[in-house]
Amino acid sequence: MPLTTAAGLAVFVVLTQLLVMGAVSSPPRVDWSEHLPALTAICLGCFLALAISLLAVLRLRERASNAEKALDSTNDGYWVLSPTGAFMDVNQGYCRMMGYTRTEVMSMSIADFEAVAKTEQIQAQIRGILKSGQQTFETRHRHRNGDWVDLEITATGMGGRYLVALLRNVSDRRLSDRKIHHLAFFDELTGLPNRRLLQDRIEQALVSSSRGGFGGAIVFVDLDNFKLVNDSCGHAAGDALLVKVSECLRGCVRLGDTVARQGGDEFVLVLEGLSADPAQAALQAESIAEKCRRGLEQSFSVGASEFFVSASFGVALFFGSDSNFGVLLQRADTAMYQAKFGGRNRVVFFEPEMQRNLAARTQLESDLRHALSDKQLVLYLQPMVNSPGQLLGAEMLLRWQHPQRGLLTPGDFIFAAEETGLILPIGAWVLESACRQLASWKDQASTRHLRLAVNVSALQFMQPDFVDRLRDLLVLGAFDPSKLTLELSERLVNKEPELVIAKVQQAQALGVSIAMDNFGAGLSSLTNLRRLPLRQLKIDQSFIRNLADDPNDMIVVQTIIAMATALGLEVVAEGVESEANRAILEHNGCAAYQGYLFSRPLPLAEFESKMRNGW
Repeated sequence: MPLTTAAGLAVFVVLTQLLVMGAVSSPPRVDWSEHLPALTAICLGCFLALAISLLAVLRLRERASNAEKALDSTNDGYWVLSPTGAFMDVNQGYCRMMGYTRTEVMSMSIADFEAVAKTEQIQAQIRGILKSGQQTFETRHRHRNGDWVDLEITATGMGGRYLVALLRNVSDRRLSDRKIHHLAFFDELTGLPNRRLLQDRIEQALVSSSRGGFGGAIVFVDLDNFKLVNDSCGHAAGDALLVKVSECLRGCVRLGDTVARQGGDEFVLVLEGLSADPAQAALQAESIAEKCRRGLEQSFSVGASEFFVSASFGVALFFGSDSNFGVLLQRADTAMYQAKFGGRNRVVFFEPEMQRNLAARTQLESDLRHALSDKQLVLYLQPMVNSPGQLLGAEMLLRWQHPQRGLLTPGDFIFAAEETGLILPIGAWVLESACRQLASWKDQASTRHLRLAVNVSALQFMQPDFVDRLRDLLVLGAFDPSKLTLELSERLVNKEPELVIAKVQQAQALGVSIAMDNFGAGLSSLTNLRRLPLRQLKIDQSFIRNLADDPNDMIVVQTIIAMATALGLEVVAEGVESEANRAILEHNGCAAYQGYLFSRPLPLAEFESKMRNGW
């Protein structure tokens, strides 16, 4: 029994006793002195009962105050709600979560915070909790600053009259879950879908194509010569460029298309909703792929550097569920490699014949890995002569004596060497061989004047230690470094002009000569050309072949010779095969030639034999 009730009962008993005593006494007057001890005892008892009751009330209030302090000090939230959603009580923990004062919260409704459900839905949920007794769920409330706060709520109905809820802020956990999900399905660098999510998107696209009766396409995109960026500028610059490329691709596709990163510098496009007619679907896919290809031809600024990139595109069409993820990706990849072998920076559609060609190229790459160690690679020299036919020097050319396929020219295998990175050890061997040859020529009066030109691949030239290795070879050979000519492609200079110019200047400072090979085929920037410390321009043979018959080629050649002369550069014409073309070149000021009119490329021993017997 509560102490306050006991005290009231004691008072009631005392008064009852007094009345009874008065009623049974026959004399009208009572002598209270006789009952004084009893009255004193009764009053003392009442006083003690009231004191005990008062102490109990104070303890209850203290406990309530401590409980309120505990609720306010916790980071978790606490409410009491009416059936309509009005706040009947709230602790400071919830107020801190939402950025409001307790007074402000008490003047509001739960619907003012809820970010997921509407007022009617909230009230229906409260009624359900009051009826069922308890419910745990998750929702979002809106913070004062507009942010979302993820909450886990355990709500208990109290006799159908009000609802008590405990709340926990689970935003950090939700953020962690979202990060885990993002890492599982999205590329960390670019934010694009990764291979795992790509597979899901392709499988969904196949199902949608089957149900909707329309076509689709998988487009495999691989950047051309991207390894050159990483090797010359570092992986941080390469990563920044990949982000720029991903943004460009996303801006070129349609809304609803997928752009994913396969890995490295490889991207995959998933194009949906194409025509059910294969010819129309091919045109639509080609249009989108070409838009992406042209978009990548712009310059990309990364820090203080400017990069020009291109990409090879392989396209595989699909209709319904006639394929699967692995087959489609392989077909698009095969078509992309065909685009690479065809000269890069182009769009190629998959055809069954490509699969057989790819198998042959794969075997070629495997064979190439043994070519250098098995000494199957050999060097030929093609003479370079002046107008009277006197020998000026030669260009060192690579050949591969394949065990089954016979003698192969660079056009048969150089792309595979570049793609596999084997061009680095092969290129180093060729350059070292050229330096050894010049070292052997320097001691002979008949050969010390000869110059030797070597083609240097873009990947080899942009290696961080290329200049240092070149310096070591020059010191070891102890020959006149000006007799060594490094031939660089016009495309290399266009791709990364600032880096190439700086590196050319370093190489030229060692005393070697620098030539731009195949000039005219790559649309060089005249600004870059003017800044390069070149010694030679070699006119691309495509302009020489029909020089006597094509007036356009004549104009191009005349322009190149005039420009080179104005810049103080030597001009060498490649691919001279007729006396008529040689005469035209000489008439226009070109004084050095290479071509079958003078000699085919010769093995070193044959070249030296012919040289000893009088050129």
